[in-house]
Amino acid sequence: GAVVGLFGHMLIYLCMLGCPFTFFRHPAWVSPSVWLGALVYSLFVANPLMLFTAYHLDRGNGRINVSELEAWYALAGAMATALFGAALLCATMNKSRRHTFYAPK
Repeated sequence: GAVVGLFGHMLIYLCMLGCPFTFFRHPAWVSPSVWLGALVYSLFVANPLMLFTAYHLDRGNGRINVSELEAWYALAGAMATALFGAALLCATMNKSRRHTFYAPK
């Protein structure tokens, strides 16, 4: 029923957040809005938070060989590349199918 479906979607959503494999990170496995939410969370919350946490925990140890500023620049470049790719995807895909990446039918 609905409770089992909701539990299954929540379980897959949690797997999407922690799973490095692309198997669970596909819009066909969950609704497009959940997929887009996980993508936005990963880009704008999780990645900056992990970078901040890594440099905060390493203060004074010197185990990280890249300066913090260079790491932030690399993250910003990776985010810009991902957003540029998403913009290209939206610009070149068939307009009748565009909604399948962010909203259910």
